[in-house]
Amino acid sequence: DMTPEARWRALRQRSMTGMVCLLSFVRVVADMAHTHYRGLGAANLLKLIAALESCYHYARCFNADSLLRQALHARGFMRFPGAPTRLPHLLELETQSLAQLMSVLFR
Repeated sequence: DMTPEARWRALRQRSMTGMVCLLSFVRVVADMAHTHYRGLGAANLLKLIAALESCYHYARCFNADSLLRQALHARGFMRFPGAPTRLPHLLELETQSLAQLMSVLFR
């Protein structure tokens, strides 16, 4: 049986891994969309657009929830070297997913 602190550490690690994977996913989807754009077909392009849009909304909602970000900061989640008061955020995921979404939509 895990202690509450051990459960928190495990959850924190899984969450950070998931966020890194999601950012990588956005990059891979964008590369695939640009490389194989003409061969994807309308149905697959719509799926890619929906995936990028979901990533954007997830990050946007996280970034907009200041109470959640403050609570996570208080627990030591997502610390930034040299900026100890900076709240956790998904700014890179938000901007990258939106940029890739716009790139695919306006191609």
